[in-house]
Amino acid sequence: MPVRQWPFPIGQEDPGLVVDDQVVMGDLTRRLLARLGFENVEYTTDGYHALALLRDKRHKLVVSDLHMEAMGWYPTLKGCPRP
Repeated sequence: MPVRQWPFPIGQEDPGLVVDDQVVMGDLTRRLLARLGFENVEYTTDGYHALALLRDKRHKLVVSDLHMEAMGWYPTLKGCPRP
């Protein structure tokens, strides 16, 4: 199947981050993003590590699980650096 062009103002080369405590779902999300042409996508299993990654690098796309044991999406979002 050919790679589809992304119709949004996020470049396919921009860094992305997937946060999900279920490895299977995280892997599936990364594969779907790769199919859309995103190749620079990191993955982590908890919000604490996600915050460290977000502070270290400017991710333009973040896909997060809503309910994670270590730290859910809302505390992660509140702790994200602002542009």
